[in-house]
Amino acid sequence: MRGWFGTPVMSLGIALLVGCATERVYVGPPRPRGEVAWLVTNASRPLFIEGIDGKRSSSTAERYELPPGQHSVMVRLLAVRAASRIDERAWLVFDAEPGHTYRLRDVEDAASATRGLVIDDPGPEPPSGAVVPAGALQRGCQAGSADSCVQLGAIYEHGGTELGWDESRAAQLYRQACAADHSAGCFRLASLHEAGHGVARNEAVAADLFQHLCEAGEARACTRLGLLIQEGRGRPKDERRAQGLYESTCHAGDPAGCYRLGGLARDGAGGSADYDRAVELFKKACDGGEPQGCTELGLLREYGLGGEQDEHQAAVLYDKACSGGSAMGCANLGTLYQGGLGVPRNEALALALWRKGCSRGVASACKSLERAPAPPAPAPEPGTKEKWSQVPPVGLQVRGVQVSARGEWDLLHPGFLPVVSAELLADPFSGVAAVILQGSFPPPLRLEARFHPFQWVPVRPYLGFGASVFFPVLAARAALGVDVQISQFHLFTDFALEHFFDPALSPEYEPDAALLSFGAGWRF
Repeated sequence: MRGWFGTPVMSLGIALLVGCATERVYVGPPRPRGEVAWLVTNASRPLFIEGIDGKRSSSTAERYELPPGQHSVMVRLLAVRAASRIDERAWLVFDAEPGHTYRLRDVEDAASATRGLVIDDPGPEPPSGAVVPAGALQRGCQAGSADSCVQLGAIYEHGGTELGWDESRAAQLYRQACAADHSAGCFRLASLHEAGHGVARNEAVAADLFQHLCEAGEARACTRLGLLIQEGRGRPKDERRAQGLYESTCHAGDPAGCYRLGGLARDGAGGSADYDRAVELFKKACDGGEPQGCTELGLLREYGLGGEQDEHQAAVLYDKACSGGSAMGCANLGTLYQGGLGVPRNEALALALWRKGCSRGVASACKSLERAPAPPAPAPEPGTKEKWSQVPPVGLQVRGVQVSARGEWDLLHPGFLPVVSAELLADPFSGVAAVILQGSFPPPLRLEARFHPFQWVPVRPYLGFGASVFFPVLAARAALGVDVQISQFHLFTDFALEHFFDPALSPEYEPDAALLSFGAGWRF
């Protein structure tokens, strides 16, 4: 067998925090939660952030703490679809508001077979102490409290800073609550199925759940069922039945039902357009807290449909809609500011509003940005030498250097070897140079090339091929492993087979070795 130390010369004590890694992208002391924004990605999606504001990200964290203001984000998407490997990069520019958690997701338009990036903004997190702590909710859910399961699922779905963003986990918790006939759990589970967030998109399942809740008297579920029926998703298309559902839910006080009913009146469902009726219904929806109702009412006011034209009033309504989460309201308000219609002309504010609308998937806002003069690229942080161009990088992409320590166990011939290594991290290949601490001079060396077929953040599997030199013996090496990235800290394990070409040169070595390795590293 190979030379080895009878007792390990090192031991690794590793403490892992439960949850997602976080990275700050500004220099300075920690700031109160209400003074910063968060940008989160989802570990179940093959999409991660490569850089922010012209500076490469130093980790593959799932949560980034941002100062308020405009930020440009370079996003990389890795996936395998239709038996082909997708490796794409895209820029996204958005304005962060303090206290908000922004969820970055890739979306696919089935009709046009195109994909894009959007940022969901569920709004600011509730103040600290305003909700039950996550630990108490976990204990309550495990004890059988369906309400605790729903509240805990909402934290995962929202993407808060305490537990991170995990819609799959949220769906599990909602399903558990729904099985206990908890109406809020069933409604949230139906919403995830309708959107395909955290679960496979299944509009028939969503329609079944909404119908069950509707029959139990849930007005908002009747509205959502009506939309599926109106569009023929999960149920046969039937506009008359959908209209009946909207009328009942609007009468019951659901503002979303009034908004949908207003849309039918505006579009002239079953006859000519009735703008007066649409104004009445959109106003009822807007006053009830439905931001899309404010957007639609603003459009009617802007063009003088169903009343006098009033661009200033339209701007007020768009502003209310934008503040409530309507991306279209933001885009429309930006157009008014750009043209000075009803409000003072303000091109900088128009650009900010268009960015907000575009980042949330409004195509008209994206087109407005394309036509507008390009703003200056954000400057990198002080001391940063690297700046990105607007052209996505191609080919081999160097991501940094990782220094590691590992222990290797020979499963065929009991023995232990400590190893230190340096790895040049790149995509999709990387290279490793290692020194085996055997106690001889010169120490055995190893060179290995690694191929990373894909990355499922934070997990990155690899195949390795190389050679180890135990002077003067040469061994060929093949390895299969996985690397888990937690901010700049890496944990990894692999299994390797080594075969010595001419063991007769050194009889103390066995011809074959099966090595199981565990280690940790730090990325620079």
